[in-house]
Amino acid sequence: MHYYQFNIGDYASHTRYLNMTEDLAYRRLLDLYYLQEKPIPLDKPQDCIGMHDCSTDVERVLNDYFIRTEKGWVNKQIEAAIEASKSKKQIKPEAIKPDNVDANIWNDFISLRKTKNARLTETALNGIVREAKKANVTINDALSMCCSLGWQGFKADWVKDTKKKEPAWVTAKKDWVNEMTGKTESADIIDMENNNLRLIK
Repeated sequence: MHYYQFNIGDYASHTRYLNMTEDLAYRRLLDLYYLQEKPIPLDKPQDCIGMHDCSTDVERVLNDYFIRTEKGWVNKQIEAAIEASKSKKQIKPEAIKPDNVDANIWNDFISLRKTKNARLTETALNGIVREAKKANVTINDALSMCCSLGWQGFKADWVKDTKKKEPAWVTAKKDWVNEMTGKTESADIIDMENNNLRLIK
């Protein structure tokens, strides 16, 4: 680890009895532990932090703040911080917005995913892209549909399920109009909203 959280207040309260040399030793031991991500060596630990003539001070700090083990001087708090850092590194990074996706739609979709505690990784985005192709829609339209319907993901089959079936009376009137006019398409001459048969054009 090249950086770590340092609580000034906690440090001051826990180390107020240390003299200047001991304080320096403790800070250097902390830095070494975090940087190497492993316990302080048992053999001449003072040499590891450049304090060759301060073995007594270094030893006192080690005894007060670390636990001696076969692997070296261990600090449980530091070990926990290192493990937490490793876990974060293993998390897959969030996906990058494709060029063919509108910025507003992208931001809305990311916000939607966050409300569902679902980070959008590259793997998840690639899955949506594949399903969009199956549904014969653009990724932009697929994400827009997700935002409108509250979907955190996208499946081609879901698009079919959202298509409303045409009411029976509409089908019957279309068939009648087609028969009377000889047309094959009559959706543009039926007022489906008011359940009336009339010419739109």
